Amino acid sequence: MESKTYGLPSRANGLGLYEPAVPATADAGATFSWKEAATALIVLVGLHLSKLYNDLLFESLTELFSIFIAVCVFVIVFNCWDSIRNRYLLVVGVTFLAGALLDLLHTLAFRTMPIFPPDAYYGLQFATAAQYVQSLGLLAGFAALGEGRSPNRALLTGAALAIATALTASILIFHVFPACYIPGRGLTAFRVVSQYVICGVFALDLGLLKRNQRSFDPLVYRLLGWSMAGMVAIELCFTVNMFDRDTLREIGHLLKIGAFYCVYKALVVTGLRDPVRVLFRDLKASEENLVEAQRLARLGRWQCDPQTGRWTWSGEVLGLLGVNASAAQGLEPLLARLDRQDRQALSAAISRLSEGGPAFELLLRLRGAEGQPLVGQMRGGVRSGAEGEVECLAGTLQDVTDQRRALHAAELAREKEKFETLVQTSGDGIHVLDPDGGVVEVNEKFCRMLGYTRDELVQMKVWHWDVYFSREEIRSKLAELLRRERVFETRHRRKDGELIDVEISAKAVSYADRTLVWAASRDITGRKQTETRLKLAAGVFTHAAEGIVITDAEANIIDINAAFIRTTGYGREEAIGHNARLLRSGRHGADFYSQMWSALTEKGQWSGEIWNRRKDGEVYAVALNISAVQDAMGRTQNYVGMFVDISHIKEHQQQLEHLAHYDPLTDLPNRVLLADRLRQAIRHNQRRGTALAVALLDLDDFKSVNDGFDHSVGDEFLVAIAQSMKTALREEDTVARLAGDEFVAVLGGLETLEEADPILSRLLQAVSGPISVGELVLQRSASIGVTFFRQDGGSEAAQLLEQADRAMFRAKRAGGNRICWYDSGLDPSPRS
Repeated sequence: MESKTYGLPSRANGLGLYEPAVPATADAGATFSWKEAATALIVLVGLHLSKLYNDLLFESLTELFSIFIAVCVFVIVFNCWDSIRNRYLLVVGVTFLAGALLDLLHTLAFRTMPIFPPDAYYGLQFATAAQYVQSLGLLAGFAALGEGRSPNRALLTGAALAIATALTASILIFHVFPACYIPGRGLTAFRVVSQYVICGVFALDLGLLKRNQRSFDPLVYRLLGWSMAGMVAIELCFTVNMFDRDTLREIGHLLKIGAFYCVYKALVVTGLRDPVRVLFRDLKASEENLVEAQRLARLGRWQCDPQTGRWTWSGEVLGLLGVNASAAQGLEPLLARLDRQDRQALSAAISRLSEGGPAFELLLRLRGAEGQPLVGQMRGGVRSGAEGEVECLAGTLQDVTDQRRALHAAELAREKEKFETLVQTSGDGIHVLDPDGGVVEVNEKFCRMLGYTRDELVQMKVWHWDVYFSREEIRSKLAELLRRERVFETRHRRKDGELIDVEISAKAVSYADRTLVWAASRDITGRKQTETRLKLAAGVFTHAAEGIVITDAEANIIDINAAFIRTTGYGREEAIGHNARLLRSGRHGADFYSQMWSALTEKGQWSGEIWNRRKDGEVYAVALNISAVQDAMGRTQNYVGMFVDISHIKEHQQQLEHLAHYDPLTDLPNRVLLADRLRQAIRHNQRRGTALAVALLDLDDFKSVNDGFDHSVGDEFLVAIAQSMKTALREEDTVARLAGDEFVAVLGGLETLEEADPILSRLLQAVSGPISVGELVLQRSASIGVTFFRQDGGSEAAQLLEQADRAMFRAKRAGGNRICWYDSGLDPSPRS
């Protein structure tokens, strides 16, 4: 019968893989197929005919056939080493390599061959060596059976070649291998005994094979059995004279081909056929699993050729869209089932992908084959060529409707849990309403506020307890609250008939795919009563000149008077209901307000000056007095604040303070502020261990400016000079105007006299350069006298100014436009 064969791919499966063609009549249990039997018959007939023609031709062909098969056995073993699981066959395959080499030398040693000396008779020696190697190799293979790692391929192959080489050398070079034939005497005793020994080893191989039958595949077991039995028969043919010798030799040679072929086929089965079958079986199983997984996951594939614009879709996608393959040659079947927004998004993604753009992933809302709404997840990428060009677009489309629904359901469950937690843990009375005014949920505090149970409230409408709004007004207000958040006040009737005032903060919320109104209610009955009492006393402060503000205990503004409005700029609607923090300017830190509230808590009163901010952003100062209003239990109910705007007083004080310390013309520090800064600089330098320089500058010939021009020109000139001096000095230095055209510069943080030189040079250059005054360009030089304050000196501020003044006059006498230093060691003659 015909065994299973594997040819070219016969059909493509759903994944683009191909399955081998396996004939339906294949019989895995048959040892040989009829094709092999027919081939064997043809070979036997051909070889027999060759023997009739010439014995040497017959023996050469049969030996070459055997050698060829042995080499094929080794090639299969060597290349399929990792896939042959039976280690016995690995040893046998490598052994056959050594046997093939020795058989080849046996063939070349025929007496008619001109390779070896005709009287050497090497042929039988090589044949005997080959038979020993093959029989013992089959025997050694049983030692490799069992668990463990496969033998080392290179090591085993090297050993086989070494054995063949050693035997060859023992015959051709060292002549130690026993002779097998002696002319005139025939076969030697060694040759005769060897034939029986070899026959016995093959018989032992056959017995061990039977004993280890479970270690072999049934077909491999039969093939090896036939091979070993054939080996025994071969030796018997060459040993026992059952027929004439020529017939036995012919049968022996033919049996050798058959025995070798059985080993060859066993290796083909284990090294090629079985691994290939396992491979295709695993591939088919993987394909079926993947196809089943795609079916269960509703996942399909798509592919697009950007050159032709042709689209192909897998069966899952076609089933999802409800179209057949012939009608789905482009993207239109999918686009037709998308809404406008998703069509644009998908078209843009495909366009970018066609230009080599990045891979995409989109969630698409589409209509299924029966028009049902579905959610599809589409992914796409590109396959590029060797030069980076786009060869193909490919991706997947998966129906994720169930997953999205499950995700949505989980989100709703989490939202519900969060929603219910917020309702029950809120500090206000919470009631959640539908757009028609029905109660969806309430918390315990709201139940206590109205005196109803939850079961009673969820059966009621808002108008059942609200007495301020009519039914239509409530519906209108609910519609408004669905659009925007609002805070408003109303009045409720409790179950016992008592009316309470409430403040409600309401907004729209999404819950369980519904839009509802979340309302947080707060009982403000007490606050409303307090407001009523306060309104009775409103006339007392309405026309007061001081600004008056009344707040509740949390500093929320309850009432204000007209003076408050005039001072702050906030109207009643803008201030009432807001916290008094509305007026904060940001000039005071947390400690200031902490002390204020501590005084209010402990003494019930606080007064002082504070900076506030008007509505237009202007910061102003007020004299503020705050008093706490307490109830009979001593608990603060309200705060009353009275304030007067004292900004103009503060501004006047600041102006006076500025005039007292700064020159009104140049805005430089005057003599008073200079003396203070000079004293500070002396103390600072004493602490730091540094020194300072005091430079007194007087303009040369400034009188000509006043005489030649208007005094206003002189003033502008002095202002420009002052600005130039500030620019020339360091940021930490001080420059002041004493009077007229006299200026003083204080340079601190100096280590040596030389450190001040570049600063003074810049100062002299700055005041001596051209100065633009209107359309005039004026230039005057200056004389500068400098004194140096050291740590070991006892100079005071006045003394330093006097020393600098003397040095300046020295510079004047020297012609001006120079710097002269005062030297205490040369006093009273300063140096320049």
